[in-house]
Amino acid sequence: MNQSRPDIPLATASAPLVTIIAAVRWDEVFARNQQMARGLALRGWDVLYVEPPVTWLAPLRRSSDRKHLRVTPQLRQIAVDARHTLRVLAPPTILPLGLRQRGLNRYNQRRLAAAIAKVQRRPDALISYLPAAADLVPILQPQAVIYDCADDHAAFPGTHNPTLVRQLEAELTRRSHSVFATARNLADRLSQWRADVQILPNAAEVEHFRRAETAEPHPLLRDIPHPRLGFIGGIGPWVDLAYIEALAALCPDCQLVLIGPALTDVKRLHRRPNVHLLGPQPYPDLPRFLAGFAATLFCFRASELTEGVNPVKVYEYIAAGREVIATPNRETGALARLLWLARTPDEAAAALRRILAGERRCTGSARESFLAANSWKQRVDVMEASLFARLASIHARKSSSQPPT
Repeated sequence: MNQSRPDIPLATASAPLVTIIAAVRWDEVFARNQQMARGLALRGWDVLYVEPPVTWLAPLRRSSDRKHLRVTPQLRQIAVDARHTLRVLAPPTILPLGLRQRGLNRYNQRRLAAAIAKVQRRPDALISYLPAAADLVPILQPQAVIYDCADDHAAFPGTHNPTLVRQLEAELTRRSHSVFATARNLADRLSQWRADVQILPNAAEVEHFRRAETAEPHPLLRDIPHPRLGFIGGIGPWVDLAYIEALAALCPDCQLVLIGPALTDVKRLHRRPNVHLLGPQPYPDLPRFLAGFAATLFCFRASELTEGVNPVKVYEYIAAGREVIATPNRETGALARLLWLARTPDEAAAALRRILAGERRCTGSARESFLAANSWKQRVDVMEASLFARLASIHARKSSSQPPT
């Protein structure tokens, strides 16, 4: 443990225990949830990463969820380096419609709490990425609670009740000792419930993605001709498939390569001969894919949901030294000096032609300054400092209330 941290006696002699209520499974698109978990584990925290449970009806919407149905929780250990590990809990299946009726959410959170209690003592700290945890916190009663808001959950498509999701989010925001938001739109919304919301954007594992500058392109790209325009990330309803389809038609000599799970119907893309969907790929391999791209693409549909997105992949593209064509929103607009903002496929095609002709924006001191300020190490620094400040404050209050011996 870092010797500069406060001396905080815990219930046991073990490392501080933090439970992370994640919005994505450990093996899904590797981004903020996993980076925070791994970063804290590398600093000596005892990390339990709790994957989002599926409901019994989930396979009707996405057949791949069938393999995640389970009656009992499953626990596995993940090595984050040679000396540190964390644990990943796959919880039991829960009742559907928990985000439509508060009583069902309370039942589901009690079930989740019971699964957590089977594998660990009461956590010292809890970090949640899901508003539903508003009903979990009173059961687990951690000493420190952080709501790390990375999405506008009520704006996602689905069967949930947006009013209930907003209510749960408001309660979790008020219950937490610290609240972070990845994007300014998210922070603006959360600020109606408390005044001290902190903006903590996404970031990149800089040295990992810098490997793209010298790595050999991945073998899966071998049979895809140059030039290649790459997209990495979950291909969900928020991705502008019509934009990609139109761009492919405008640039028939360029190959568009999409890497990530298909979370929506992508049949229209399969009809384009110069669009290649390679599916999800392991996080360690991503620099080798980026090494084979002449440029990269971030294209989200304009909506209430996407206006609250701080795009983690854009940080990774920049760390990899790739030129980035991006649809504009509040967050990409703030990075305009490093990106090619393209509202329409025609603008994207024009930007791509300029990139292929040799023009560059993602270079020089501006890029290096950006990377120096936007690493996951720095984001974990902020998160850990908040946790320790809270735990130290509680310890100080307890110490001052004890009679002298």
